[in-house]
Amino acid sequence: MDFEELSKHYMEKYNELTEKRDNSGIINTIEDINEAILGSNMERVNDDYCKILDWNFYVANIEGARIALNAQFSFLHLPSAMLFSIAFDEDEKKWKFNAEIK
Repeated sequence: MDFEELSKHYMEKYNELTEKRDNSGIINTIEDINEAILGSNMERVNDDYCKILDWNFYVANIEGARIALNAQFSFLHLPSAMLFSIAFDEDEKKWKFNAEIK
């Protein structure tokens, strides 16, 4: 495959990621884990945390492809999927998408 096909394939995966973020329920999972933490509901926290781990693994696989492509074709400047990973915001003490953490 040439770099155009590879970058097109990456962008398809990136666009699928944005759609999956909006349609998969992961946004609700983030809200739910934050509520569960406040309510000390450890069963819900653990369930939601597992969903977040699965989500972050999915995002990391896409990001790994971007890193590999950028290493080989540095002129591509592909967008990072890591904006869609979920992390704990230490300042606000809440789970959020990385793009929302300042």
